[in-house]
Amino acid sequence: MALAEKLGKANRHDVERPESVKLAKDRLTIRWAINENVNDDLISRGARSDAVDILEMVEGSAIDYDKVVLEGTFAMQDVKGNAAEDVVIRATYSFDELIGVNWENFNGENVWKISDKASVHREFQ
Repeated sequence: MALAEKLGKANRHDVERPESVKLAKDRLTIRWAINENVNDDLISRGARSDAVDILEMVEGSAIDYDKVVLEGTFAMQDVKGNAAEDVVIRATYSFDELIGVNWENFNGENVWKISDKASVHREFQ
């Protein structure tokens, strides 16, 4: 799969990049595991870069969709020290919004801003 090649391998155990790709009623949902990095800022940058790569591939594909939903997952630890993979980013993009993006000049810092709706965990903003 081209998307798996573009994202590369996961650097965390027991996760896949992408985890799933589903198309239902013109809504394409892509879930991917966000890679670990040396600090929170670099993890967030990596997540934004992944999102840009995914959206660019989708926008340039022959897939028939009205909306794209991106779901980024990461192992989050609760107050008791237990870690579990959880969706930390959920962003929805309309076809019309993506079609106007100039991917060659696009600043990845704006990837959540161009979404119709985004929920980004505070550690990934």
